[in-house]
Amino acid sequence: GVRSASLWDGLTQHNPAPVLAPDGQFVIFYMGSTADNASAKVPPGGVADCGKAIGGSYSVCNQRIGIAVSPSPKGPWQRSQSPVIDVGPPGSWDDLFTANP
Repeated sequence: GVRSASLWDGLTQHNPAPVLAPDGQFVIFYMGSTADNASAKVPPGGVADCGKAIGGSYSVCNQRIGIAVSPSPKGPWQRSQSPVIDVGPPGSWDDLFTANP
């Protein structure tokens, strides 16, 4: 489908973890992220500080875990409209991003 920065996983989807569910559905857990622009990245040797991102959000600061389901490995795939594992509340151990399902 159409991808855009307005979607929680609109910039990138990667690290798929496929699973065959007990009901026979094919499930892929994946990391997704978005940012204000495709060039958002951490400066060389730097650390992502989401509160001090230069020129917009760092995509790493928006990583979440999503899920897509299909009756066949060939699709069609139905992706989640929101992350299945989101970040925790401010100050928690997982308040920056979730990754690697």
